[in-house]
Amino acid sequence: MTEAHFNYAGAGITSPAVDRAVRDYLDLERELGPYEAEARAGDAVVEAARAAVGGLLGCPPSAVALFDNATRAWGRWSARCRCAPGTRCGSRPTTTWATCSCCPRSPSASGSPSRRSR
Repeated sequence: MTEAHFNYAGAGITSPAVDRAVRDYLDLERELGPYEAEARAGDAVVEAARAAVGGLLGCPPSAVALFDNATRAWGRWSARCRCAPGTRCGSRPTTTWATCSCCPRSPSASGSPSRRSR
């Protein structure tokens, strides 16, 4: 019987390919040290991730930005966003709408003014 796991609050169960890649990288770190392993394999890991995400989204790898957490990604995006004044910006329908740093205050999803994202 196949079991399904739906408790993905912080991270999901890794696939065998992801598990192998992580183990291989940890073996490389153990062999060379963390800085040397990153110097040897880091760029290839990032470029492979960008290519995979770009393939899923239908965009070139150069259009994909990777971040270590969602807060940093939102901050970097909103600091560089060039949307029209008053544009509401959010990452999903249940998000409390925030205002881009380049936009004046705009209404939140509930109709009240939102706080600036920065």
